[in-house]
Amino acid sequence: MMKWSVKLSEFDIHYESRKALKAHVFVDFITEMTIPAKEKEAGIVTIFVDGSSNFKGSGVDIIIENDEGIVIKLSLGLSIAMKKNTTEYEAFLAGLRVVKEMGTKRVKICTDFQLVAFQVTGEYQVREEHQEFVHLVQTMMKEFDSVDVVHVSRE
Repeated sequence: MMKWSVKLSEFDIHYESRKALKAHVFVDFITEMTIPAKEKEAGIVTIFVDGSSNFKGSGVDIIIENDEGIVIKLSLGLSIAMKKNTTEYEAFLAGLRVVKEMGTKRVKICTDFQLVAFQVTGEYQVREEHQEFVHLVQTMMKEFDSVDVVHVSRE
């Protein structure tokens, strides 16, 4: 590693080791959020979202899959630490922004966070601290022809 670091420094490139990644968490996320091919509907883009937060920072993972099986995977680090609920809302917003830029009209958005899914659909009451996020998500959802929010349980 030291040899590479010296060689790269000639070009003003610095090596930074990768932070520890709990691979099993991501694998679990993919496994839980995968919808069998027979359940996919034509013309609908499916978004799988997950937010995470700890004392070091926050981030969101987004997987976008169209009806033809093309998959886009995004992992975004958030510049400020947030609560778990807040990162889930940020994941919703980021996923919807991406598919909107793609020109998508019909969306199915899947999350494993029941509270957020049901608050966005209006099935659960929203606490004051999250009302702005819910309003932003619901406003963005109105920009599509159809949006289905699906809670995918972790059972």
